[in-house]
Amino acid sequence: MAASHAAIDQTPPPSATRDRMKRVVAACDALLEAIQDGTPQDGHLRPVPQLLWGLAAQLAPDDPNVAIVDGQVDNALEDAFGGVLMLRAAAELVRDAEADRVTSGVGGTRHKAAAGYHMTFDFLLNVYEAISDRPLGTSWDDMEGAAGGPLVDFLQRCLEALGYTPTKNALRTAVKRAIKARRTDLNKSAAPQS
Repeated sequence: MAASHAAIDQTPPPSATRDRMKRVVAACDALLEAIQDGTPQDGHLRPVPQLLWGLAAQLAPDDPNVAIVDGQVDNALEDAFGGVLMLRAAAELVRDAEADRVTSGVGGTRHKAAAGYHMTFDFLLNVYEAISDRPLGTSWDDMEGAAGGPLVDFLQRCLEALGYTPTKNALRTAVKRAIKARRTDLNKSAAPQS
């Protein structure tokens, strides 16, 4: 229990989080611009042809044309594009929440909660479920005496990229709490029985 609080206590001040999220939004915008060949028309993405070929070569190394003809490339590009848009929206959400907590003037106020961290954590749980199509859960390695598993690894890499440094054990505890909170939320929203 204390380990998850230690991870939360490591959260940067709101101004640092806000500034980092601004950089994430800018990076997403730059990526979205770079992968397009000109301006999208009629709301359709027009990717750079060389990028399509690169995706095709990854999806079907023996015959990239197969990946183009059967639509694998279009699906992969759509998934990647959607992922970037989702990441951009999450960064905007956190940026705006953190900006509301930063007061202007000399020094501003210190942050009192880790709202940005919690929103990011919950968002990453949703992304993991959507991408992996697996329920939330962690593993425990008795030999190492530490948490692990694909979800813990995913969360640790994502959060470290955003400047947070939780331990694997802290992430395991936070995931358990999130699962319990989701179950509680489902019970609260259930219709009363007659």
